[in-house]
Amino acid sequence: MTDSSRTINLMKTLQSSGDTVTKFEETIKKFQKDGKKYIDPDFYPNQSYTDADKEILEEHIWKRVEEQYNSDLFYNINPDSIVQGRLGTCYFIAALIYAAHKPELVKALFHPLSSLEVGCVLVYFNFLGEKLPVIVDTQIPYDVTGTTPLFSRPRDNSESPWVSLVEKAFAKACGAFSIIESGQTHFGVHVLLDYFSVSHPSLDCLGDVFGSLLKMKAINAMIGTAVNHIPNGMSEDDFKNYTGLIDKHAYQILDIKEAQKKKFIKLRNPWGNFEWTGDYSDTSDKWTESLKKELGFENSNDGAFWMLFSDFSRYFTSISYSFPPEKNWKKESVYGVITGSIDGRSPCEKSKNVGCIPQWSLKFTKKAKVRIHYEISGNPTYHGLYLAKKAIKVDFLDPESLVIRSSTNSCVNGFEYEITNFDNTYTFFLTRLEENKEVPCFYRIVVESSDTNFVIKKYDDDFSKAVKFETTGSFEPGEFDGWDPYSSPPLTSCRQWFLKFSQKTELRIRVFKNITEKTLDLFIANTDEKISYALKGIEYRDFRLEPFSDFEEYSVQINSVEKPWMICLYRPKSDDITKYKLECICRDKFEYGLMPEPDRENDCGFIISGKLVKGKTDGLSPYGGDISPMKQWNLVFTKPTKLILIYKQKGATTQHSVYLQQKNSIGEKMSTFYKSSLHFDFDIEPDSSYDQCIWDITDVSKPYVLCVTRSAANSPSEYSLELFGKENYKMNEIGGKDTPKTKKVAKKEQKIDFPPLVMVQQPENFSPKSTRPSTQKPTKQSSNNKENEAKKKIEEVKANENEIKSDDKKKAEDKKKTDNKNTTNESNNDSKEEQEKTEAKNQSKCCLLI
Repeated sequence: MTDSSRTINLMKTLQSSGDTVTKFEETIKKFQKDGKKYIDPDFYPNQSYTDADKEILEEHIWKRVEEQYNSDLFYNINPDSIVQGRLGTCYFIAALIYAAHKPELVKALFHPLSSLEVGCVLVYFNFLGEKLPVIVDTQIPYDVTGTTPLFSRPRDNSESPWVSLVEKAFAKACGAFSIIESGQTHFGVHVLLDYFSVSHPSLDCLGDVFGSLLKMKAINAMIGTAVNHIPNGMSEDDFKNYTGLIDKHAYQILDIKEAQKKKFIKLRNPWGNFEWTGDYSDTSDKWTESLKKELGFENSNDGAFWMLFSDFSRYFTSISYSFPPEKNWKKESVYGVITGSIDGRSPCEKSKNVGCIPQWSLKFTKKAKVRIHYEISGNPTYHGLYLAKKAIKVDFLDPESLVIRSSTNSCVNGFEYEITNFDNTYTFFLTRLEENKEVPCFYRIVVESSDTNFVIKKYDDDFSKAVKFETTGSFEPGEFDGWDPYSSPPLTSCRQWFLKFSQKTELRIRVFKNITEKTLDLFIANTDEKISYALKGIEYRDFRLEPFSDFEEYSVQINSVEKPWMICLYRPKSDDITKYKLECICRDKFEYGLMPEPDRENDCGFIISGKLVKGKTDGLSPYGGDISPMKQWNLVFTKPTKLILIYKQKGATTQHSVYLQQKNSIGEKMSTFYKSSLHFDFDIEPDSSYDQCIWDITDVSKPYVLCVTRSAANSPSEYSLELFGKENYKMNEIGGKDTPKTKKVAKKEQKIDFPPLVMVQQPENFSPKSTRPSTQKPTKQSSNNKENEAKKKIEEVKANENEIKSDDKKKAEDKKKTDNKNTTNESNNDSKEEQEKTEAKNQSKCCLLI
């Protein structure tokens, strides 16, 4: 069972836990009064076993743990006393061992009214930023003899059985004992203590491994590791017998030291036995008295052992760690859910981008250390936590913007980073790589920093009151299909829209499309002309929609408002139909509209064609040359108009050009351009089979003349030119035939519908709600009554706490008196060791740190 799978059940338990604490306090009060033992109606042994648990609980009996372990719940909490048992929860036991080094951490896991006398305890776990309370009775499974618990337990009968009850409570929270088998140590620590927790699949991720481990130990970090490498040709049993190490099993790193010019690591097997047998093991002949003293060596079969760092690096492959909270650091959490349109996304290439997912800005006020980690409830797949150097929402991350990321299939992970440039604004977010329509991902991201003045702000995705422009369209296979602003054909023949802003602002762009064979691109540029190429002199952004993507969202910071912005969609040449809807959304008012397009049904249009061949007129230009010998056409306008040119060429190896110049009279030819003359020109690159431009004809007092030329070439080339005017005009060849008009083509009505975008509502937190019905309307009087009841309850809890403390003190005194009596347990040590050896052979289910 993976950590991610069990988190789904933890979420269900959390959502139904709104009244758990109140229910527990009432239960304790009732059973103390009745003098009876509590029996949990909601978990084993009073519920049917799952199929997996039937196998685990084969041949067993249930018994009250306090019948064997006569210590008080909080007396003699000792990490060395914890033994794993038959259940494959090594990762969780390692976390409990870590917590047991500070008894106050263990006490904080329990509600103060937890009672072995009543047979009822409440255990608190940490999940998605909330305390998750779980009630269990004190019945645990034993072997059929009734002498040894099947699962985790204290090593000695005089020690506290708290570990057995926490393990049972965790199984109940997750739904079954089988569900808590196998996992990652850092997850165990996180769910117990809510610490910053990270895992790496390789020790190499730490860089200087030994140095990093020393630094972690200096801050009392919980460090877990695992064996995941058996030499070729060796079976698991052979490896186990040869090294004393268990493959795919979690170990806790207890100490890291350098002594006598050697580097050592001390580890502990959660089984409480079965240890390393190589150099510097308990039975190794390499120990010297001085080294034993320096390392504090003890020869005991307790699961703890020393080994050389070189041997550690050889056999142990993964690492995980959890850092306790730093004093005087600030900690803040944000929450979210990934599902629907924001699922299955990544800021990397060839992915659905992340422009539509929840993101937060992060601003620091000084150089500082920051730790960011996430925890999730959801299906087992890769999640990515990203920190970017951007002051706007991220859609795609380039190497310059990416600061650091963590991408693993762990349900808890993160990273640590040194903020050196606090002038930058950072952006962070979480993604789920694989879309899952059935199981949403609920998550929490935690930010901790030594800069106590850092500020987190969520990017506002509510555009319900914003100004919105939207349009639909399609691309179809044919002659005018396929564009490339970095090569050819240019974008001038694409539909384009202008956007005019009056102030600096943020523009959100949404694109909906059908699933296609090839990509679709969005291009936006700050220019007062139609976009042609991605020119260096203009500010532009280009976004790519992958064929499998049906929706993308982008954020563009509008800093320049002197010129309008042009926006268009384009695609490479394709055999299928691409349908799209484009939305431009802004909180500030803006003007928008379609750039002029030829209307083949209503515009006044003419078409000319010709062939350019090698000869005397080939290569002529009005710039410094005389083109009067070439074929030319007169154009006479009676009203100002937009003149749209659509140019097609075939066989071109050099640049083609179209020139228009105003002349004094009809029939006068164009020869050479002068500075004072009114003229237009339009260049078409040889690798572009078609292109388009718009000329704004404002002066209609005189006629114009048009000519088509090319740079000199050895081979012939053909061209055709369509000219469309929004107002009527006349066109004819000078000294030649009348110019034919373009064919009238009726517009095709095309209805393109996309389902409305369903916005994913984001949570503020995951605090569970009470399910108990209210018995009266809240009034001022009832509010006062509630306050009085709350005060009374607090006093009752304090009184019970004092009772427990008093009882603890009395039992501690009784224990001192009976220490000699308890030494009789030592006579059972030999049989107990044999029992532990037998149990070690049965240990088959272990965990792998990924």
